[in-house]
Amino acid sequence: MTTGEFAVLALILAGSMACGIKLKRMWIRSSNKSFRFAPQPLEEGPLVSVVIPARNEEGNLGALLATVLRQTYRTIEVLIVDDESTDATSQIAGDFAERDDRVRLLQAGELPAGWTGKNHACSRGASAAAGEYLLFLDCDVRLADQGAIGGMVDYAVREQVDLYSVIPRQHLSAFAERLLGPAVYSVMGFAFLPLDRVNNPQSPKAAAVGQCMFFRRSAYDQLGGHERLKDHIVEDIDFARLVKSEGKVLALHYGAGDITVRMYTGLAEMWEGWGKNLYRAAAGGPMRLLHIELLLFLAYLAPLLTVVYSAVRIASEPNPAGWVMLALAGAVLVRGHLLRMRKYKAMGWPVRYEPGHEIGAVFALFLLVVSAFKDRRSGAVSWKGRTYAGGVPGEAVEQ
Repeated sequence: MTTGEFAVLALILAGSMACGIKLKRMWIRSSNKSFRFAPQPLEEGPLVSVVIPARNEEGNLGALLATVLRQTYRTIEVLIVDDESTDATSQIAGDFAERDDRVRLLQAGELPAGWTGKNHACSRGASAAAGEYLLFLDCDVRLADQGAIGGMVDYAVREQVDLYSVIPRQHLSAFAERLLGPAVYSVMGFAFLPLDRVNNPQSPKAAAVGQCMFFRRSAYDQLGGHERLKDHIVEDIDFARLVKSEGKVLALHYGAGDITVRMYTGLAEMWEGWGKNLYRAAAGGPMRLLHIELLLFLAYLAPLLTVVYSAVRIASEPNPAGWVMLALAGAVLVRGHLLRMRKYKAMGWPVRYEPGHEIGAVFALFLLVVSAFKDRRSGAVSWKGRTYAGGVPGEAVEQ
């Protein structure tokens, strides 16, 4: 290994260490207990309207409703908005409505031009809701703690929050989820982290998670509700920006294991689901895209590639410089894996999948580029059997 090679590789390793430290600090800042969602065993209070948009969710809806109806907080109504489902979603919702008078089934009806399906369903649900607060939940969410809704009410009322969003803990089950998911969530983290900036009213950074958004009804109406963002694909982030821009109070906390979600169950779903909004949510522009790609490449892939390169050079031309670089790169690589193992444990993910994190990183960085290419080239987004041309739907085309 020549002196020049050694210098370049040393510079790459220094950059890798710096990027790893940056990601670690961002994670630590967001792990502050003040940003941790806290369930509360409240039994009554202001009426909360739980709005659940549902399109072909027969595999998820029943499990979500079971956790909602088990909540300690009883002052709720549940509005399930069936968005032209072709499976048993409507039947499942109707069965729950027959058994519990707090549950109602609504039909979203035909999707109007200029709307995304989820935004339209949420808007229909909000229009029929009577609550002082609106809780929008995706069907793949589970309120694992019976005090989840009570915790949202307690915090929102006490802190006078207009939009309180909780980041669910990602539940990873299948092989592809466990291998690839953590790296993709590292990319998604750039949309939400660090939480201290999101929760600082003086900071322009704003984020929310559409899987779980808790609105003060009066603020929701003043903002114009989902109709204001009817054609937005990443409506949660845009809602958060709207809240801050209009001087209202935003809070985003991490739900730990109290609220969970399993977003996708297979590689095809992961590709379609993450691909539809990864670029818009995490990057949103070419320069930000390059920044994320470089940061994650240096943090996750550069140490392994340096180890491989050093080993190859030693095999072809053994010398002290090569062995020193191999040792340095190996130390950086092992350090990165040890730090990520701690994160896997904290997130409840199987640690045995962490050694394959570089595979997930390659997938995540490639998916981010593909998502950006699709967005910048045509903007077309496909989801739940509909395609929104240009990313801002005129007519939603059934597939």
